[in-house]
Amino acid sequence: MINNRVTGYVWYYVKIYLVPFGCVLLTGLRQPINRLWFRGKWGGRKHSTDRAAKMSSKVMDLIYWRDLEKTGTVFTGLVIGLLCMFQYSAISVVSNLCLTVMCFTFPVRLLFKALELLRFRNVVHPFKSYLEYDLSLTDEQTVRHVETIVLMGATAVTEMKHLFFVGSIYDSIKFIVLVYLLTYVGVRCNGLTLMIAGVISLFSLPLFYRQQQEKIDKLVTKFQTSVNKIKDTFQLLLQNIKSAPASAPTSGPKAKPKTK
Repeated sequence: MINNRVTGYVWYYVKIYLVPFGCVLLTGLRQPINRLWFRGKWGGRKHSTDRAAKMSSKVMDLIYWRDLEKTGTVFTGLVIGLLCMFQYSAISVVSNLCLTVMCFTFPVRLLFKALELLRFRNVVHPFKSYLEYDLSLTDEQTVRHVETIVLMGATAVTEMKHLFFVGSIYDSIKFIVLVYLLTYVGVRCNGLTLMIAGVISLFSLPLFYRQQQEKIDKLVTKFQTSVNKIKDTFQLLLQNIKSAPASAPTSGPKAKPKTK
């Protein structure tokens, strides 16, 4: 009885998580079919988006420096951690970071425990709010996250097939140019440099755009108009070339044969 129940549970989770992903990879459709499969099973339920909205609002608060203390701590920690990886390995950086955190939390916990023993009364745990923070996921949230991951993976595989096997010549040419430019970027800098530049840009460019939005919008509008003019010019040239008839050499009138 127990073995049958375990087998049933295993087959249930395989059916939920693995079957849609395998179907998408095998079919290679531009519109993945696993969304229809998920809609048929859970389409009637409304998924709660409170946690996603709170998370997005917290991220926006960090990016736009609405809380200077939190944003400064996160930004400084990310930059220092990435800079440390230039000199040390990732394992060393993570290990030393964990030791630093434990050097703070463990003595604080011992101090509160000693105060509790000396006063002979219960003392509130110093990290109670972090311990009681709920990170569990419901079944619906788990299915929603798995669906999102499967859709993203299937879309990425489909797009890579479209580019590598030249589904569109124009898209493949753009991909070749991008990869060729990335070879020069790889010679000049490595992945850590790009990550540091990305972190600095993430915490600086949105705030700069908000402060200089009017000027940047004007410059972007001018650039777009110039690009559109160039595109229109090339399109007119292509239309003229296609519409122009092929000029064939014309010979003079044939002389009539003389009749006797």
